Amino acid sequence: MSIDAARWWDLRLPDPAPSAHTGHPVAVPGDADGNDRRVPLLRTSALIEAEPSTVVAALRLRLDSSDAPAATEATPDSAARIETMGTGQLLGVGDRVVYGIPFGRTRIPVRTRLTSVDSGELRATAVAGSPWRLDHRITVTETRAGTLLTESLRWYWFGGLLDEILGALFIRRIVLRMFAAREASIRAAVQRLRAAPAVVGAALVRAETVLAAQRARPETLAGRWELPGGAVETAETEQNALVRECVEELGAQVRVGPRIGPDLPLPDGRVLRIYLAMLDPASDEPQAREHRELRWLSAEQLDEVDWLPADLDLLPDLRWFLTASAENSANQRR
Repeated sequence: MSIDAARWWDLRLPDPAPSAHTGHPVAVPGDADGNDRRVPLLRTSALIEAEPSTVVAALRLRLDSSDAPAATEATPDSAARIETMGTGQLLGVGDRVVYGIPFGRTRIPVRTRLTSVDSGELRATAVAGSPWRLDHRITVTETRAGTLLTESLRWYWFGGLLDEILGALFIRRIVLRMFAAREASIRAAVQRLRAAPAVVGAALVRAETVLAAQRARPETLAGRWELPGGAVETAETEQNALVRECVEELGAQVRVGPRIGPDLPLPDGRVLRIYLAMLDPASDEPQAREHRELRWLSAEQLDEVDWLPADLDLLPDLRWFLTASAENSANQRR
């Protein structure tokens, strides 16, 4: 059974706001938001025919991932290298992207660090100790025609007129070519993600906790934790597949709500999509029919179990949702 998220008060997604999984970027010289017009700004936009969750996944794909498209953000003018801090398939807060910018016969490494990653924006700044400062933002906005992708870069090096001259002479050309290369890379990744066979998972929520399941097999995965779910069968909707999988794996009837988090690429070429869910009032208590153990975890307990890599990529979104839900419940009790 599916249910409209707007009518599902206890699983309504909170409004996006800075939280534990978003950083606090340092603005380039100017006002509090780094909006000084004297600082060079470059911006491009593109419309991608896909859902925001798929576009965000394409944006966050590691360039060295087996699921990344053949076209990367490397151009004749630049090359991107990932210095990832995590073990998942997707980039997260703290990961670094290093661009090699040509300057004469050499390449200047421009090291950036992701400071904010959420469902609507990726934001990066120059790493500490860099001779320049920058504010790099990529936002995704849902429209009727698809997802609007907007990329902007505001930078500061020497300041004033000299930065404007450098921008006019060569930085503008290089950055715009990098933006175009990223757009091509994202479009290719989106096509791969949309064409991939789907696996669905349930973020089954109860009283500000989520149900985690420990794998019993195969041997290579036994002992690790995941959200319950399984493959979508032919002619089956993702929501119906999730209801069926929860009956088979947990002996529980669930109501399926909205998506949470981005598409999650799996090593076997499939893509995992997670939906919020809740137990039907008439449902039995979930049982570990196919798993070794079940646990209800709060936001503070999410790091206590050994998650599978794909589920790890979802933890920031899940932690944010559980924390916001707990805060909302506390406010309602006051």
